[in-house]
Amino acid sequence: MAAAASTDASAKMQVAVDPKNMSFNRTGLRIKDPAASVPFYEDKFGFTLVHVAKQEGRASYFLGTLEDELIAKLPTDRESADAAKFVASYTGTLIELMHTEGTEKDDAFSVNNGNVEPHRGFGHLAVAVPDVYAFCEELEGKAVKFQKKPDEGRMKGLAFALDPDGYWIEVISRSVPELPGLGSRPSFAQTMLRVADIKESLAFFQSKFGMTLLDERHFGPGQGDFSLYFLASLPAGTELPAVDNPASKGWMTGRNLCILELTYNHGSEKDPAFKYHNGNDAPQGFSHIGFTVPADAAPGTTVTTPRDGYSVVLAERA
Repeated sequence: MAAAASTDASAKMQVAVDPKNMSFNRTGLRIKDPAASVPFYEDKFGFTLVHVAKQEGRASYFLGTLEDELIAKLPTDRESADAAKFVASYTGTLIELMHTEGTEKDDAFSVNNGNVEPHRGFGHLAVAVPDVYAFCEELEGKAVKFQKKPDEGRMKGLAFALDPDGYWIEVISRSVPELPGLGSRPSFAQTMLRVADIKESLAFFQSKFGMTLLDERHFGPGQGDFSLYFLASLPAGTELPAVDNPASKGWMTGRNLCILELTYNHGSEKDPAFKYHNGNDAPQGFSHIGFTVPADAAPGTTVTTPRDGYSVVLAERA
């Protein structure tokens, strides 16, 4: 597996390399009704609408947790070419809510949220907040529904809220109460995908997209028998804790940074026929993740992940 970072074992630090000069730019989800979903993310989770891209019968709504300085620079016309350029130049990660005209009027229309057998695949988005309990109380006051509240289940101190389409939004605690330019507002912190073969999946994202492995966590048979791997797009030269450094978790949640979380159930790769639902086969829901890439890296194309076949869109960086 190609490494995306060099490591100083004695100091338990690593330095991001990013030889590909690519950036984790978006997570695409199909939605039923933008009149419900866009205000939900704005009002309940503090996202800002950055751009609306319209084609015949379709529209994509790009939202992110932007610092005040960037919000001030946004074009007034969110459908403009300047707004599209903002998306292409943005070094963080956005959510792309994808709407097909007419679904909002179709009572039978629903999306696959990725968490119901036999169509599990995409797991959740996540936001990081200073106080999970206080934030979830605010959400309850705003009539947000929950899959799991902070004190429910085995894992205390985190929650899973539900958006209007039933997608899960994990609410996690961050290591600092305020972030530069963001203050105490939520930060878009994770996109989670389940993967059948972790070795192939890590190699794919590290070798093809220059992502850095930040942390990994392992749980034995008595705890669910699975592992979590956390990757990010980081500028070359970024110094950060090594994977085996206990400080890695705090480093991840101490900034406005979206992590790609890969969830691996131990032994799933041993069944050659097993794979997760990619969201684009019926029933549809999750669409893709996307990277902004240099002009010489085939922008405008789509590739798929090993085994599971999740779509990865390559968009040219502005």
